[in-house]
Amino acid sequence: MGAQSAIVLDDTSTYGKGLFNQFKAAADLKKLKVLSYYSETTNFAQVVADIQKNKPDVVYFAGNADVGVPFLKAIRAAGLELPFMGADGIDSEQFRKGAGQDAVGVFYTGIAAPPSFYSRSITFSNAFRTVYKRDPQVNQMLGYDSLKVATQALQDAVQGKKGMRPSRIQVENALRNVKARGLITGNLSFNSAGDRIGAYMSVLQVNKDLTSSLKKSLDVTLARK
Repeated sequence: MGAQSAIVLDDTSTYGKGLFNQFKAAADLKKLKVLSYYSETTNFAQVVADIQKNKPDVVYFAGNADVGVPFLKAIRAAGLELPFMGADGIDSEQFRKGAGQDAVGVFYTGIAAPPSFYSRSITFSNAFRTVYKRDPQVNQMLGYDSLKVATQALQDAVQGKKGMRPSRIQVENALRNVKARGLITGNLSFNSAGDRIGAYMSVLQVNKDLTSSLKKSLDVTLARK
């Protein structure tokens, strides 16, 4: 984005504060200057005034949709059109519909792309619409994959016991060593730290119709053993 400065707000949650810590560490590494940092859930007047005064290149929000929506609306109501960015806490229908047209152009990172990005999602999406009368969101897709991974681990643990009932530790070990294929998000296995091998972080942007488009996919597979 070419940003050199940012003002950051977290929503006081454990998730938001942890996300800020990760953002700050990355900002320091990339020499992105954090001009101000706030922790707030309802009163955004001081933050908006600070944005107006210091004109950061981007506002970064570390938190969830319930705070992200009124925060974004307060910024836009002040006539500020600078880039707004968050993470998977605002990757939801609640955020996009709650913010409405103010959400257009917002960037956020997520652990998966929208369901339409994956060729294997078509059958799942059609079945989901039949049952729930709405399009699936990324969390439903990941939940479906997670259940398949857990089921595969149980099957592997039972096979390892030659059909006998496995212990909890044996199921846990099977999960750590699972090799799941045919998932919506691709084949899956874990390294010794429990991180998915071949994991990607997606950078997305909200469109005018309040859908999201994938802007970039970043390989974030961790190298630690």
